[in-house]
Amino acid sequence: AFAADNNPGALINIRWTPPRDPFVLGASASYYHVHAAEAPRAFAAYAILNLDDVTHTIMKGSLQVEVVQAQNMNSGSVDTYFVGSDTAYGTAVEKTWSQGLYGLFTWDIKPKFTFLYKFDSLALNKNFDGDRFQRHGVGFRHALGRQVSLTYRHECVSVGRAEALSTLLGSQ
Repeated sequence: AFAADNNPGALINIRWTPPRDPFVLGASASYYHVHAAEAPRAFAAYAILNLDDVTHTIMKGSLQVEVVQAQNMNSGSVDTYFVGSDTAYGTAVEKTWSQGLYGLFTWDIKPKFTFLYKFDSLALNKNFDGDRFQRHGVGFRHALGRQVSLTYRHECVSVGRAEALSTLLGSQ
């Protein structure tokens, strides 16, 4: 349990790693009580698949996926980054259930060179999929030393709300 500004709350994370299977499953949840406001809460589920074991080392790498549902968390930095000056939209999504999706595919082509594909998505109101923010990224990671690597990824962004695109890209 934790308390921020004397607001009690809880965070739980459960992970299951079977000893002989090539995957990890997990779930987490958070909740905290805020005086004079609706309580923020979030739930996540994730899985990691080890491709080395699945393909008998023909393809080394992993596949990671995660889905998150959250309510009463669309304020503060979310307003600044995704909503910008559209205060009506910010008010409309402030207390809705939002949904985030994440995926990462890695393929170790050589011991020090890894291909990456990343996808992430956020809908501030999960009931209006047309407002979704999405990114697709393709790139590589090159190990330069024992604990140093160089990562390059080119990303393409799509934004359902045209008004939000200028906020994400900055005023140009």
